Amino acid sequence: MTAVGSTAGTHALDIILRYFPRALHVLRTEGVAVLLRKLKRRLGTTPLRVADPPRLLALAEPFEPVDLTPSAAPLVSVVIPVHNQFSYTHHCLAALARVGAERPFETIVVDDCSNDGTAERLARYPGLHLIRNPENLGFVGSCNRGAEAAQSAYLVFLNNDTQVQPGWLDALIDTFEDAPDAGIVGSRLLYPDGRQQEAGAILFADGTAWNYGHLDAPEKPQYSYRRAVDYCSGAALAIETALFRHLGGFDSVFAPAYYEDADLAFRVRAAGRAVYYQPLSRVVHFEGISAGRDEQTETGLKRYQRINAETFRTRWADVLAGFGARGEDLERAKERGVRRRALVVDNYMVTPDRESGSVRMLNLFRICKDSVSR
Repeated sequence: MTAVGSTAGTHALDIILRYFPRALHVLRTEGVAVLLRKLKRRLGTTPLRVADPPRLLALAEPFEPVDLTPSAAPLVSVVIPVHNQFSYTHHCLAALARVGAERPFETIVVDDCSNDGTAERLARYPGLHLIRNPENLGFVGSCNRGAEAAQSAYLVFLNNDTQVQPGWLDALIDTFEDAPDAGIVGSRLLYPDGRQQEAGAILFADGTAWNYGHLDAPEKPQYSYRRAVDYCSGAALAIETALFRHLGGFDSVFAPAYYEDADLAFRVRAAGRAVYYQPLSRVVHFEGISAGRDEQTETGLKRYQRINAETFRTRWADVLAGFGARGEDLERAKERGVRRRALVVDNYMVTPDRESGSVRMLNLFRICKDSVSR
């Protein structure tokens, strides 16, 4: 009992210290009731024993250059904007090289005026396409500049404070091939300790966002299937290059950062395409390394989260009007695009690669889907 109580107390203290600035912000803007609900949800979690913990590289010198030469003509361009934090950038690149992919990809790093020697050190990495901004462009400008240099059919925007896990890239591209209406496909984001950071994002009528599945066990069924979502985080986001350029890229009105990913998702849907969350694409995200966490500070990048939220809310007010109040009915909100459901009860999962009954069942699903879409 003592050991359990001690662990729980340490966990609660860790949450209180880590989220204190954010708690003050919630208290000021959303009131005591919302703050208590959030604290209850976070304190209700336990240090997670995940079934499939992420594989991480240790952040320690010496950092030897890794070879990022594409195995063939690249199908995908991975665009990574960076500003300082060289150790995280190195490990992001080392993870890319370690896990590889079936599809050939090129790696484009856009150095946004780093002053810690990042550009000089990255210049030694074989196969890396390094772009140096002449002036600070922020996340939005750096991503757009990297996209301009891409020579591939698909773009994947990836934060430098991430470490990708095996199969992450192929799962994203598989989705475009399996779902012809896919416009954006986003990864499942994990914390370094294995807890879930985001399984797709939910938006509400006031323009605020909710990271679905935050701090929960990622292996739960409700997070483990592909689904259409309001938007996916730009920390790991894939889109067809032609579509991105047709839409004009990330809108510079959201520069230097924040809400550019949500805005892009809304523009993709306005163009008749869908935004999907893909749980098989697992990416560890060291949240807050580049921008911090306190959006109330008057200095630093994080303050733009509050500023750009108002810009986003004003632009998409008509669409957001039907999205419901913040925090209400999350299970329905996470699949707001689903109009009809079918319950199928069987004694095992469909296995179309093994027997004809499952093939017929899948064909029935497709007929139902087509009838709904018409």
